[in-house]
Amino acid sequence: IQTQEIIQKLDLVLIHTINAETGTRGFIITGKEEFLDPYNNAGEQIRENITALRGLVSNDSVQKQRIADLENMVNEKMSISRQQVESYR
Repeated sequence: IQTQEIIQKLDLVLIHTINAETGTRGFIITGKEEFLDPYNNAGEQIRENITALRGLVSNDSVQKQRIADLENMVNEKMSISRQQVESYR
């Protein structure tokens, strides 16, 4: 059950990251602010799921490091999206 929960949370992190990127792209292409809704909502959703992942792997130091690495990569991706939005504006 725990493995399935981890897979589900990882999938949600991926989905929200993709949604943020898609929203950013839509905004840059069209200039319409409503395309940023997925981007604006993604940060909180990603943080919640990463926090849940940390709880699920709290007894495994290797997995904890992997979650930390994942968080760093997702934060970098979100930072790039944020920079793209700011540059467009």
